[in-house]
Amino acid sequence: MQVLDYLRLAGEYETQQASRQSDIKIAIVTNFTDDVLKKILTGMCVSENIYPDIYTVPFKQYFFELKNSASRLTLHEPVITFIFFDVNPYISSEFFADADHLAEVKNDIENFCRETNGSVVLHTLARPVSVQHGRLFRESALGALIQNYNTFVCHLAAASDKIFLIDTSHLVQMMGEVHARDMRGLYAFGQPFSNDFLLSVSKEWMAYIRTLTGNIRKCIVLDLDNVLWGGVVGEVGSLGILLGPEYP
Repeated sequence: MQVLDYLRLAGEYETQQASRQSDIKIAIVTNFTDDVLKKILTGMCVSENIYPDIYTVPFKQYFFELKNSASRLTLHEPVITFIFFDVNPYISSEFFADADHLAEVKNDIENFCRETNGSVVLHTLARPVSVQHGRLFRESALGALIQNYNTFVCHLAAASDKIFLIDTSHLVQMMGEVHARDMRGLYAFGQPFSNDFLLSVSKEWMAYIRTLTGNIRKCIVLDLDNVLWGGVVGEVGSLGILLGPEYP
């Protein structure tokens, strides 16, 4: 299915959501316009017969909602929260403009992860490209900021069994920065990523949602000859194999 298919499913679901029992409560925390991301994820859930109740923190309000125990984010009681920030080298951001802001956000994330009863999926910050001018970004204060944040979330995830990590740079590299980034959307709507990249992100998120809703299957694949029974059935025939409670 394509982005438009998921957007259509999301639109249909939103018209009847009030009368339907949800299967899972989800929260999305970003620092960019995430309306399309929410709709893609909603449509993807519905396509798999999972009916979500998704709360998205209002634009640029994460700074207040993460730290407030009475915020709508906390009161939503999400089973899983996705925290996905972006610091890009093309426009100034609140992270890069103020070092204290980053420090406080890190503290807010840590406190939220400790207090929430649900799982938390943290995105690393996408690193600038490593070719041409991208090398300069890696050596700049921006590169140091990205490394600082990524080290923090890695340590946070390693210390808790309810915190998980997604390497955003890896997702960008798989698609290519030219296709993952949307410069027009960044300047016009505060949406730095293309719809196709948001689709890729939603697919990663669905792996966690399927697990939490039990919408997943596990398969154990075993060899047969001399594993489940003794002997090679092609040589001794079905009546010649060895079966019993002990080896072989």
